[in-house]
This record gives sequence, C-alpha cells and structure tokens, in this order.
Amino acid sequence: MQAEDKILYKAMKISKKENKLAYSLAKNVVTKRMGKIAFLIYYFLRWVDDTLDQGRLSKRDKLQFLRKEKKVIEDIFRGKQFPNLNEYETGIILMKKLDRRVAVKMKKYVLDNYLLAFETELKRPKIVTKEWLSKYTYYVGGSFANIGILVLNPDVNVKIMNGISKTAASASDLTHFLRDFRKDIKNNRINISKEDIKRFKIRIEEIDRNSMELRNFARNQVDKIYKLFSSGEKYIKSLPDIKLRLAAALFVSKYKFVLAKIRNRQYNLFSNYDNSTLEEKFMQLRIILNDIFRLAF
Repeated sequence: MQAEDKILYKAMKISKKENKLAYSLAKNVVTKRMGKIAFLIYYFLRWVDDTLDQGRLSKRDKLQFLRKEKKVIEDIFRGKQFPNLNEYETGIILMKKLDRRVAVKMKKYVLDNYLLAFETELKRPKIVTKEWLSKYTYYVGGSFANIGILVLNPDVNVKIMNGISKTAASASDLTHFLRDFRKDIKNNRINISKEDIKRFKIRIEEIDRNSMELRNFARNQVDKIYKLFSSGEKYIKSLPDIKLRLAAALFVSKYKFVLAKIRNRQYNLFSNYDNSTLEEKFMQLRIILNDIFRLAF
C-alpha cells in the first residue's frame, strides 16, 4: 500500500470510528471522490481537535499550534513544497490533488472557519458575550453544514451557503448548548451570555439549579432558535437539488426535535436529552416528516 493510500485508509477508519452516520453518508451517498475529500477533511480536523485537547499544552502553546497549522494550510494552497509534513497535513495535499476547485472551497468555507472556531474557543472569556456566541456558533455550525453542502454539490451558490450558516447552522449549534447544558455546567462552562444572565436575573452561584430564572432563559432561547431555523428555510428551499434539500431537512429536524423535547419537559435544562420517551419518539417522527415535506419537495 502506497503512502497516500495509507493516509486515506486511516482517514476512512477514523471517520467510521468517530462518526458512523457521516461515514455512511460519505461512503454511500456522495461520489467516491467527494467521499474521500470528506474523510481527509475530517481526519485533519479530528487531529487538530485532539491535539488541542491535550492537557500538557498551555493555552499559549495551543494558539501557537493553531497559527502554525493556518500557515501550513495557506502555504499548501499557494503550492509551496514541504519536506516533512505529517500524515494529517499531507491529507490536505491529497484533497487538493483529488479536486483543486472543491479543495479551495473546502479551505475557505470549512478549514478556515473551523480553525477560527478553535481559536475563538481558546480565547473564550469566563462569562461569554452574545458576540462571542454568535461568532462561535457561526464558525462551528456553518463549517459543519458547509462540508455536507460541498460534498453533495460543490456548485451551490455562496450566498445560499452563507445564509444557511448564519441561520439554520448557527441555530443547530445554539441547540447543542441547551442540550448539553448540564454536562457543561459540571465542567464549569456556562454557555449563557452575560447579557442574558443580567436580563433574566440568573444568579451564577445557583446556575446548577433548575430555577425559574433559568427556565425563563431557556424558553426565550428556544423561541429565538426556532426563529433562526425559520429564517433559514428560504435558503434551504433555494438549494438546487432534492438530495441537498432532503439532507438539510433531516439536519434541521434533528435539532428541532431537541427543542421540542426541551419544551415538552418544561424547559428543564438538567433533563437528560440523550434519552426520549415513547411520546417524544412519535413527536420526532412528526417533526421529520413535516420538515421533509415542507423543505425538500
């Protein structure tokens, strides 16, 4: 097996291990070439994420590492030759060889934004602001959505992609924050902006309790996220083919189901949203079918 084949094999293997659904889509739904590009992108980003998670690295070291990788990627796309890249960085060169036009878009709308997301997270203030949340959810949610869009149809209009990033994709990441609230609190991470802490009179020392103030915040946030999803519908309906619209509808319905469960459980952010009751599973089916018929057809 040649060196390039080994890298691609490892990229496919790690994708299958870490994200079976994404692996299945990349393997069976998109073209073989686009599937390889998706695996290589994931392989690189997974490595960056794992490196930043290492406890032995200081914040300064992590920022230096990100700056180095940004420069490596810029130089790769300028055509600069490197004598000793690692296998993850070499994977980006392989992606460029597979399809330069698509690779350039992946760099601009996925790699660059994900690296900005990592940097934003490292510069996270103790109490986040609305501006921080807006940037972070755009970078993370938008990059994730852009991978799916580009591997399915690399010719999608950039305005549509950006529209989805700023609305439905950002809404999906804000939903993550609500769903994972109880886990984040245990890790001393408060994903409520200081503006909302003040507005809803949330007491930091009581943030680990299901208080009325916290439920009021959750109710307002759920309504706000639903509005973001609604704002994104015009962009999803503008996607040029049914495969893309169907994928987007399924993507949106996944997070709307989480929001529906939060409402169903009286905005209790300490509930376990990884589990669903039988009633909620029927609710999930209704949400999926509704979004498919409204957005995909």
